[in-house]
Amino acid sequence: MSRNGKSILLALDGSKQALEMVRYAARCLPRENEMVLFHVMSKVPEPLRDLGFDPGWHGEDKGLAEWEKQQEETIEEFMETGRRALLSAGFASSAVKIKVSELKEGFARDIAAEAVNGYEAVVLGRRGLNPLQNAVLGSIASKLAVKLCKIPVWLVGGRPARGKVLIAVDRSDSAMQAVDHVGKVLGGTGTAIELVHVVRGLDGTLAGYQKVFMGEYMQRLTREAEERIRPTFEEAIDHLEAFGISAGRVTTKVINGVKSRAGAILEEAETGDFGTIVAGRRGLTRTENYDMGRVIAKLLQMARRQAVWIVGC
Repeated sequence: MSRNGKSILLALDGSKQALEMVRYAARCLPRENEMVLFHVMSKVPEPLRDLGFDPGWHGEDKGLAEWEKQQEETIEEFMETGRRALLSAGFASSAVKIKVSELKEGFARDIAAEAVNGYEAVVLGRRGLNPLQNAVLGSIASKLAVKLCKIPVWLVGGRPARGKVLIAVDRSDSAMQAVDHVGKVLGGTGTAIELVHVVRGLDGTLAGYQKVFMGEYMQRLTREAEERIRPTFEEAIDHLEAFGISAGRVTTKVINGVKSRAGAILEEAETGDFGTIVAGRRGLTRTENYDMGRVIAKLLQMARRQAVWIVGC
């Protein structure tokens, strides 16, 4: 654990996206954080595991032993590449740890088990070594995004732009937890932050409603929505200032009249060159039967060139 109490778990699988994830973390995080490069290693090739292969039945199998040795050498080299990327970015050698763990319960479960050991966040790539062309998220990323709610999860896609963070804000506790998480990990960095609140308009398919709710009435509803979010913006800025982020580095924006909140957030991120999108796991309309809200679920599907941070339960 680092002296200031923040330790970041970077889950690597040997893929190109995993290295981009390390470089992203190196660009945006303060140098005093402890960075733990973590890999779950299987001693058996995945196809054999799927067939129920048990290495204990095969004794000293030379082919299997040779494959295992090759895997160990490959991942050792890969983890060293990740370590060098962090050192080159200015992290001290003592702040960068490498941890390789033998597969026990499953890749996602083993990462989740490690993540609860005092980490501030767990970071991983959207897709790993075996990305299906049409898959929105990799299997491991998808499982952790859904189930690992007590610790913020960062899913890094592509090569995110550096230096600017967009926080999706509503009046939920989860949204303020997202604000606090940004403050904890980025306080004192001078990062530019935009707080965004999205108010949906009437869908074009609801023509009947548009005839009823139109003109000045819709404008009044929009103004009232903007007024309701203003105290939340002010509270969020106060929280960020408490973590060492100057109010002058924080802007606010209300986007209204859109069909999709997630779509509007992503468009704002892309046009404003925000490489990081942060959102609470669930908004005001919490439903206990769902593990995450609709907005964050859609963002995970759509944001393929940004890092998306999921915060709260």
